[in-house]
Amino acid sequence: MMSPIADALYRFGLAYDTADFSLLESALTDDAIFSINDTKLHGLQEIRTQSFEKVAKLDTTHLFSSIRTQQDGSKATLTATALANHYPQGKGLAGENRFLLGGSLYTGELVFQDGLWKFSKVHLQLVWVNGDMSVLQ
Repeated sequence: MMSPIADALYRFGLAYDTADFSLLESALTDDAIFSINDTKLHGLQEIRTQSFEKVAKLDTTHLFSSIRTQQDGSKATLTATALANHYPQGKGLAGENRFLLGGSLYTGELVFQDGLWKFSKVHLQLVWVNGDMSVLQ
C-alpha cells in the first residue's frame, strides 16, 4: 500500500510528465515554495509559469525512489531520490540526440489539507546531469 504522504511526490512528478496542472495543484499548497538548487519559486502561479509550463511541454519522465517520510500530526517531511529524463517536445521516440538526464535529491515539508497531503515546501537539489541543459529552455 502506498503511503499517502509519498503520494504527494508521485502526484507532483506525474503532473509534469502528463502536463496536468490540476494534478500539480493537488500536490502543492497555494503558497508553496518550490526550490531548485538556489532558485526559489513562490506560490502556484510562479511555479506554473517558471517551472511547470517549461517542463510539462517536454517528453519527460520522473522516477522516484528511496522515499522516506515522517509524520507528526497534520505535518510531515519527505526525502527521496529521483531520475528525470527530458527530451524536446515530440522527440522522445524519434531517436533525438538532444536530451537531459538528471539525478537529484528531493526534500519536502507537507501539510494535510483538503483531504490530501500537499507540499508547502519542496526542494530539488540536482546532484548530476548528463546531456544538454538547453533542452529545458
